[in-house]
Amino acid sequence: MGSGGHMFPVKLRTALPVELHSLQSAASPLSLAPRKWLRRWRHFTRACRTRWKKGKLAGEFVSAGRRRPGPKEFGLTAAQPAGGEAALLERLEACRERYMKSMRSKYLKMKEKNSNFQRFDLEKRYTKLLLVDKQPKKTEKKKLLTHTGSVHLETMRRLSSGETSTTIEDLFTQNGEEHRIVVLEGPAGIGKTMTINKIMLDWASGKLYQDKFNYLFCITSHEVNRITCEMTLAEFIADTFLQECTSDKVEVILNHSEKVLFLVDGLDEFDQAFMTLQRGSSQEFTKESFLNCLLTKPLLSESSLIVTTRPFMLEKLSGYLEVPRYVEIMGLEDREEYFRNFFDNEEQAQDVLGLIKENETLFTLCAVPMTCWIICTVFKHQTKEGLDVQKYNTTTSIYTLYLKSLVKHQGKDLKSDISCHVKRLSALAKEGVWNQKVMFMEVDLKRHGLVKSSDSLFLNENVFQRDIEEYTCYSFFHLSVQEFFAALYYLLHEETNDNQKVVHCKSQVRTLLEKSEKRPHLASTIRFLFGLSKEKQIKEIENIISCKIPSRPQSALENWMKEKQHEPHHRTLMWLYETQDKVFVKRVMSRLPELKIEGLYFCFEESEKKLVDRSLSYCLVKSKTIHKINFYDHTMNPETFDTLSAGLPKCLKLNFEKCWFPNGDISRLCKLGGKLKELR
Repeated sequence: MGSGGHMFPVKLRTALPVELHSLQSAASPLSLAPRKWLRRWRHFTRACRTRWKKGKLAGEFVSAGRRRPGPKEFGLTAAQPAGGEAALLERLEACRERYMKSMRSKYLKMKEKNSNFQRFDLEKRYTKLLLVDKQPKKTEKKKLLTHTGSVHLETMRRLSSGETSTTIEDLFTQNGEEHRIVVLEGPAGIGKTMTINKIMLDWASGKLYQDKFNYLFCITSHEVNRITCEMTLAEFIADTFLQECTSDKVEVILNHSEKVLFLVDGLDEFDQAFMTLQRGSSQEFTKESFLNCLLTKPLLSESSLIVTTRPFMLEKLSGYLEVPRYVEIMGLEDREEYFRNFFDNEEQAQDVLGLIKENETLFTLCAVPMTCWIICTVFKHQTKEGLDVQKYNTTTSIYTLYLKSLVKHQGKDLKSDISCHVKRLSALAKEGVWNQKVMFMEVDLKRHGLVKSSDSLFLNENVFQRDIEEYTCYSFFHLSVQEFFAALYYLLHEETNDNQKVVHCKSQVRTLLEKSEKRPHLASTIRFLFGLSKEKQIKEIENIISCKIPSRPQSALENWMKEKQHEPHHRTLMWLYETQDKVFVKRVMSRLPELKIEGLYFCFEESEKKLVDRSLSYCLVKSKTIHKINFYDHTMNPETFDTLSAGLPKCLKLNFEKCWFPNGDISRLCKLGGKLKELR
C-alpha cells in the first residue's frame, strides 16, 4: 500500500485523514512491530465505525449492505484464524497464559511511592490487613474504637478471628451466600490499592481464584482517561489489557462473563462527571459513560466486580450497585510484621520498632499502612538517636517529618530554590484536591511553573499508552500527600486586593471551610490545615523550606469554629487535637462549656472514631473551663475510661444516651470524683 496509490475511497480519505495517515505510514504490517501495527489498525477501524454510525461514510459502502466496514473494504487483508474451534480455544488459552505472566511481572516488582526507579517485592512487603463486614455486630466493632498501642493491636487480632472478619479469599462468600459485587472501603492510606495489587499478583501467580475466574482486569482512572471515542468493552479490553488478542477473540472470552472479574480501584479518584447515573443497555460507551456501564452492568450482567473507594462515595455508589457486599479495611493486623517486611536488616527493624513503641499514640497510628510506610521510609535514613518519636502524635507531624526527609534527600537536586518549588507544588495540589484530580498532565505542571525534569522530583512520573501514542502523567505518590501539600498552600501563598496591597489567604481559608460542608472529600485537607496552624509547626515548615511563611490561618479557623459551636463537637475536638496548641485549645474550649459527642458509631471514617476519645481527653486536660458533656451512642469500656480518666473529673455534668457499657458496669463512673456533680 504505497503512499502514491490510493487504495482507500475518496470519502474515507477525507473523513479520516489523521487515522489513515497513521496507518498508511507503514508500507505493510511487517514494517512495524505486530502489536503496534495492530493497535493502529484498531484505532483506525474504531474511528471508521464511529463515523459510519453518524452517516458520514455510508455513501462509499452501499454495496456492503450498510454493514460496518472491515479490512476488506479498505484494501487490507486481515489474518483469519486457522483451524476450527479447538485451535481458537488453544490460542485463547495461550493468550491467557501470556496475560497472567505479564500481570505477575507487573505486580511482583512494584514501584516505590517516592521513586520512579526503585522497586520493591510486593510478595515480601505485603502485610495482611484486617477486613471486616461493613455492618458487623455493634459490640464487636465498638471494641476497636477506643483502644491504643499494644491493646489496640491485640483487639485487632481478636477481631480478625471473629465472625465479622473476612479474607481476600472469601470476599465473594458470606455466610454461605455468594456475592458478585464487593465494595472495599476505607480512608486514604488504609491499604485499598495494596489489596487490589495483591489480588492481581496472587491470581497471576496461580494462588487465588483459579477455579472462579479466568480473567482479572484492574481498572483505574488512568485506563479510563485513555478512552478517546465510542468503543465496546471487548475493544477496550483488547486495547488496554490483551493487545495480542483481537476484539473478536475478546468477545469469545466475554461470552463467559461469569469467569471475569473487574477491579475498579480508587472510585473516589475518578472525575465525578463520569458518575452520572444513566441506566440503559448500550453495548458501546464513551470515557464519560464507561463507569455507568460497568457499575450498572448492562455490558456483562454475570461478571463479578470489586470496587475500592473512600467512605464519602458510598452513598452515591449505592445508586449504582445492586446488593453489594460492603467490606471495610480497618488497617494492619500485625504492625510489627510490616516493619520486619520493610527492612532488609532485622536489627534495624527491631531498633525502629523499639522507638515507635515508646510512643503509644504513634504506634496506634501505625495501624494505617501509609503512616507505617512514611515512618519506615524516614527512619531508614536516620540513626537510632536521630529522632525524638515523642514529638509525633498527629498525622500532620508525621507528614511534616516526611516533607523534611524529602527535602533533605531529594531537594538538593532541584534547580529552583526549595521554597519556590514547594509553593508551586502546593498550588498544583490545591487545584487537584478542589477538582478531585490526582493525575496531572505536563501542561498542568507548566501552568504552575513546574517542569518535568528535576523540578518534579517530588512527583511520580507515569507513562501511559493512548491509542498509538505514549503520554506522561504526574501524580503525588499518594492522595493523602497531595492533601497535605494542598493545606500548605493556605500558608505559603499571598494574594493582592484591588489596591494591590498584599493580604493573607484568609478569604480562601474561609471558602475552603464553607465548601467542605457539602464536599466531604475536603475534610483531610482541613485537618492538615489545623495541624499546620500552630506557630511552632509553622516555624518547623519555615526551617524545612528555608522561607518565611506569610499567612497565619489560625484566626480564620477559630472564627469558623465560633459559628459551629452549637453543632456536635467530635470533629472540633479532633481538629483541636491536631494543632497540639495548648493556648489555642484553651481559648476555643472556653467557648464550649457544653460539649455534644454524638453519632460516633455512624461516622464515615474509622480513623475518626479511634481519635475521638484521645482528642476529648487532650482538650479537657488543657481546658481551664468546667464542662458538661452529652454522650450519644458512645462506647464506655475500660479502655475508654483509661483514656478519659484525666479529663472527665474536670466535668460538672455527664449525660449518656444510647451508650454502651460492657456488662452494664458503670462503677468507673461512680469513682470519677473531682468536680462531677451530676450523672445521667
